[in-house]
Amino acid sequence: MLVRVTPLYVKGKKIPKAKRKEATVYDGELAVREHRISALGRSSLVAQLLNATDGSKTPKIELFDARLNFIENKQMRFSGYEVEAEENVVEAPDGKTVIMEPRLAVLYGQVWDVEVQK
Repeated sequence: MLVRVTPLYVKGKKIPKAKRKEATVYDGELAVREHRISALGRSSLVAQLLNATDGSKTPKIELFDARLNFIENKQMRFSGYEVEAEENVVEAPDGKTVIMEPRLAVLYGQVWDVEVQK
């Protein structure tokens, strides 16, 4: 389903109503499914906005522990958490860089306003 998503928070802080029109909006394909999240150490229901223009279906933004707050006509609202993970990067003795599992994950509260486009 093609949608337009407007995140209502930035790093856990609510965007004032007066500035929401200036907020970043994202267009893409909405997908909601359960995923195993290594940074959280458990499974989570994840809402993803997938890139619908290049065919790669890579996530643009993600919402973990997603919960549908309401759906009415072509409007929806999801709440959950954004995850910001710091990579643990280690250089091997042979000079190659090895990227390990994320060692630090920060959760920020997030709410998405979602409008169905088609």
